[in-house]
Amino acid sequence: MMSSRGSRKATVAISLPCLRTTTESINTFAKKHKPMNQTQKKTFRILLIIGAVYFAAFIAPNLTGAREPEMLSVFEIDEYAQYSHAIRMLTPGETLYQTARNFLIYLHYFYGYPFYFFSALALLPLKGRGTQRTEGEAS
Repeated sequence: MMSSRGSRKATVAISLPCLRTTTESINTFAKKHKPMNQTQKKTFRILLIIGAVYFAAFIAPNLTGAREPEMLSVFEIDEYAQYSHAIRMLTPGETLYQTARNFLIYLHYFYGYPFYFFSALALLPLKGRGTQRTEGEAS
């Protein structure tokens, strides 16, 4: 006589509660929220256009204000005090070790690493354009 374990393959059902919850949430959301009607679509498009125009209107002033680091000190001292530390995080070193050290050891710990990390990410496109100066560079 064969044992009950011997010839049968055991199937294991893995239940992942996080996936089930996510699927249930998506299904619940889809049931509660119907597609937009014509008025809602029109309103959404108008708001999207207004938002794009508003965003575009502030591109030129923001580029002008960011051209010179000293411009930050005109209206707000706080941003000017933190700016050089965020730029230093993005400054490449002579070696990979020095570059990583610049990014991880930023020498200004009042706001914490997440604050400076996201500030450095926001400044990264400008740093790539070569428009930013760090302290000690010639004007």
